[in-house]
Amino acid sequence: RAELHVAPSRETRRLLEELTGPASVAAGDRPPLPAALARRERRPFVGRDDALGWLEAEWSAAQHGAGRLAVIAGDPGIGKTRLVSEFGRRAYERGATVLLGRCHEEVLISYQPFVEAFEMYVRKSDNGTLAADLGSHAADLARIVPSLRERLDITPQPPGDPEEDRFRLLDAATHLLR
Repeated sequence: RAELHVAPSRETRRLLEELTGPASVAAGDRPPLPAALARRERRPFVGRDDALGWLEAEWSAAQHGAGRLAVIAGDPGIGKTRLVSEFGRRAYERGATVLLGRCHEEVLISYQPFVEAFEMYVRKSDNGTLAADLGSHAADLARIVPSLRERLDITPQPPGDPEEDRFRLLDAATHLLR
């Protein structure tokens, strides 16, 4: 990306993940911290204590049965990535499974951050864990996660009503995240 000024392809990102992490995770284990988050920053984390505290409070509430979704938005360069990286590392140290998906200036595929995060989870989990975690939602999620199709030998359903397809996809993603 930096040298060629081109966003890396899905295949390139997949190869990088294979090179930087273990091949799979046994049932009951969690995937390792994504390589991009495992690297410690050389600069101290300053000026975002309120935002980090808010994220940690939301995560704590979610641990006690109150579902949460946190959205971090803002202008380029204000520290969104650094904030969520710091939060991700801290949550992982406390036992959370941390998945990573990014939004790029150049949109390569629909739902790109979710595809990246779920692809990572699929590659790092064994087939039994995947089947148990996805249940009846596997075919819906397989529409955007190619490696899931291969791992569980799933044939995605043909496209139907776009609104219903989108609902089913988001429902499958919610099910997996829970």
